[in-house]
Amino acid sequence: MPGTINGVGTHYWGRKNTVHIAGRCQNCGADTNLKSYDTWYCIVFAFIPVLPLGRRRVLDECPSCNRHNYMPLKKYRQTRDEALEEAAEAYRTNPADAEVASNFIQTLIGWRQRDTFVEASQTLESANRNVIDNLLLLAAAHGAFYRSQDEERCLRAALQLEDRPEIRWDLALNLILQRRSTEAIPFMQHLFEQEGAAAVPGLQLLVRGLQQDGHHDEALGILTRIEQTFPDALDEKEFARLRKDSEKHRATGKRIRHKDLELKPPKDKNTSGCLTAFPLLVPLFFLVIFVSLGVDSSGSAEIYLVNGVGQPYNVTIEGRQYTLSPGSRLKTSVSTGSISLTYANAVGEERTRTLELEGGFFSWLDNNLTLVNPDLCAIVLWEETVYSQTPEEDYEPAARVQTGQLVHTHQDIDFKFVPFPDQIETSSDRVFRQRLSLLDSSDPTLALAMYLVNHSGEERLAFVKNRLDFHPGDAVSLKVLELLEKDSVPAK
Repeated sequence: MPGTINGVGTHYWGRKNTVHIAGRCQNCGADTNLKSYDTWYCIVFAFIPVLPLGRRRVLDECPSCNRHNYMPLKKYRQTRDEALEEAAEAYRTNPADAEVASNFIQTLIGWRQRDTFVEASQTLESANRNVIDNLLLLAAAHGAFYRSQDEERCLRAALQLEDRPEIRWDLALNLILQRRSTEAIPFMQHLFEQEGAAAVPGLQLLVRGLQQDGHHDEALGILTRIEQTFPDALDEKEFARLRKDSEKHRATGKRIRHKDLELKPPKDKNTSGCLTAFPLLVPLFFLVIFVSLGVDSSGSAEIYLVNGVGQPYNVTIEGRQYTLSPGSRLKTSVSTGSISLTYANAVGEERTRTLELEGGFFSWLDNNLTLVNPDLCAIVLWEETVYSQTPEEDYEPAARVQTGQLVHTHQDIDFKFVPFPDQIETSSDRVFRQRLSLLDSSDPTLALAMYLVNHSGEERLAFVKNRLDFHPGDAVSLKVLELLEKDSVPAK
């Protein structure tokens, strides 16, 4: 990953063959426009490239956190061409095989081959019109490549084959993003039949879509139904804000902009990145005394909000609301020191917790990873492995599990929420690398086992009660609570 200090370090220069795809960043969890492109990897001085280190293919660069993957350009092209040729040949040989077609579609998506996919999509759709899984895969590909109308057609075809709630949701979201929110209403009616608070965030998204299209009467009607159906599961502040906005603009039909509903491909121009315009050595007049960045990071901290339960909920910190999906991680910045966060449990009861976050003048230099888990139920796995020139048969990878904490802080994490790669580039014969990941904590048996093995006493009781806050009817948790409370009563 390139980086500079006071303008000196490594950076990318130039951009060609840019491809955009709608997807979720593996690092920060944002649903955004991911960008891939060819570029030069250079040593820079005063932000001017002075020495090229090689050409790279940047893969899925996130505009929110700037994290991405990459491959040497030559290796990328060779691997891509081999994979595409193998999948295409298999499909040409047996186009009627649904599994072969699925592999071909996934290969085109994985290698971001938009033009090839567009060319083949009509034939693929015709050949798989009765294969629901492939229709859904085609819909996902169209959506990733910003072909909303084609995505809608595939989703409607899949819905005719089988009426599934997840297909209805995808179709409704597609219509909302196309600014046709009133057409999405029938496909979200099933959410009103769900129990608990899980359906409320999705219905609020429909309300925001209606507001963005200026349909405030319909938005108010949905809000009234939400209030009647889920009276104990509402975020009162968010609900009041949505109602106030629609009542204010009901007469004028003013459109209310919501940025999260504007997932459009940005206009991005390729640049040649020609290094011949710059000498390989910087002239002496570029040598200046750099002033320290003087970045005072003591006033803010970068955190990941993580959800450790099997249902979504909203969290409010410093007046900002975040929706956490099950097992998700959301990157944001908050003030350091003592701050409060609030959220609602499964029955709409508000909970408040206090964060203590440290900062410092040069804390921006620290390689810290801070997770904040409001529900205290996330299972955080830290692992360490070794990369060596020669196999190490006696080496046992290290691992630690953490649960039941509001704040998890780790230093020098090399791989955040991604698997260890099979190989890395290094000049050393032997190096250690660490990674951090979230285990699936939606399974009550796994979550309770992880915690009970690593804790004792009152901590066990607290963890079980935290899980029951979101899963009040979970039989496993209730039975464990009964046993723990029985053990905690002193014998007479």
